[in-house]
Amino acid sequence: NNFRTGGSSSDDTIASFFFEFTDRKERENGRVVIENMRKELDKIPGIKTEIKAQEGGPPTGKDIEIRVLGPSRNSTMNVAQEIKNYLSEIDGIVNLESTLPVPGVEWELFVDIPKAAKFGADIPTIGNSIGLITSGLTIGSYRPKDIDEELDIVLRYPKKERYIDELDNILINTESGLVPISNFVEKKPQQKVNYVRKFDSKHVTIIKADVSSGFTPESRLKLFETWIKDQSIPANIDIEFGGDNEEQVNSLNFVTQAFIISIMLMAALLVTQFNNFYQMTIILSAVVLSTAGVMLGLLIFDQVFSALLTGIGIVSLAGIVVNNNIILIDTFDFLKTKTSNIREAISSKSNEDVRTRIIKACAQRLRPIFLTSLTTMLGLIPLALNYSIDPIAREIAYDSYASTSWAPLAQCIIYGISFSAILTLVLTPCLLVLPDHIKEIISKYRKPSFA
Repeated sequence: NNFRTGGSSSDDTIASFFFEFTDRKERENGRVVIENMRKELDKIPGIKTEIKAQEGGPPTGKDIEIRVLGPSRNSTMNVAQEIKNYLSEIDGIVNLESTLPVPGVEWELFVDIPKAAKFGADIPTIGNSIGLITSGLTIGSYRPKDIDEELDIVLRYPKKERYIDELDNILINTESGLVPISNFVEKKPQQKVNYVRKFDSKHVTIIKADVSSGFTPESRLKLFETWIKDQSIPANIDIEFGGDNEEQVNSLNFVTQAFIISIMLMAALLVTQFNNFYQMTIILSAVVLSTAGVMLGLLIFDQVFSALLTGIGIVSLAGIVVNNNIILIDTFDFLKTKTSNIREAISSKSNEDVRTRIIKACAQRLRPIFLTSLTTMLGLIPLALNYSIDPIAREIAYDSYASTSWAPLAQCIIYGISFSAILTLVLTPCLLVLPDHIKEIISKYRKPSFA
């Protein structure tokens, strides 16, 4: 495998490696390889490893991202540390990281300004004196003959005198003579912080994690939500979710809007075609009920709802459901012009030829409905079973990258088509006959009126 070092956003990252897998025929599935690598690397003491498959498209972050927002940095860090400790104990959580500062010490200097004024020392003089023991003072620049850019000339103490303990020995030249800086400057050790992060004008500490195969981010977040309710979180601390969960919410909102717009466009076209609001309602109700078939299929086979792929499958499924219902309703309207009541036409012995035409027409319309549903289902079954077929290369691969990515879409369409076929053949005819049946009931129980 080829590897190279790279950068990372984590403060304590030593190095990053990018592995390129060999051909799919010569190895196991990529997820299995990653799990094996993670198990082997976890055996090395003293380091923490993070292994994640490269994803296509724009970066979405990790599977789980928890933002702890508060008025101060310390308040968010304390809560974030508790959350990180809890997540580390949950099964299925891998690649756990946070923006908590890496253990380290930085020294903060506090100047007693009134006391410094008594000795005749000002802030710029104190700052320049401290600079001599730290990063140095820039006193000029120099441009060598062999380069085009200028080089800074920096003045500072020799290396052996550049220690924190030497800070107390610095003498400042004032009107009263040489005065030790320790007379009015106090140094205190503090937790080292490389960055100050803010989100919505609040201090924020972020905890990120991935979820291993066999688990879902939703199930891990439910455990976290149950745990966090029992914790005494300060009132001024807010907890928000981001990462893949945030992308799922955005994708679900987009798909929902697309579904509503498609329903509205279909309603306008159906009213124009049939000139009947009731028949339009029947067709759109079949579209909505077919969504229940998708959810039922996911529930039966214990599969995860994908906001993007399952949502797109539901929207695309609407076209097939509408097509099947249009075929059946159009035949119903044609037969309805031959007689005033479809139930009378079927039951009346004097209309044997009409009954024959109705049964024959229904049989002719059932055939395309079955063919449309079965051919679509049979065509998608290999992909739904996670098989990828390449007819040109004459290869069949199981659990490949392409099949894994598109399998939820195929499964969604299969569940919806099988359920909508039953709705079209059973529910739609019943709803079409329902108005005539209601009219007969009303006319039977209507009381005669007297003049």
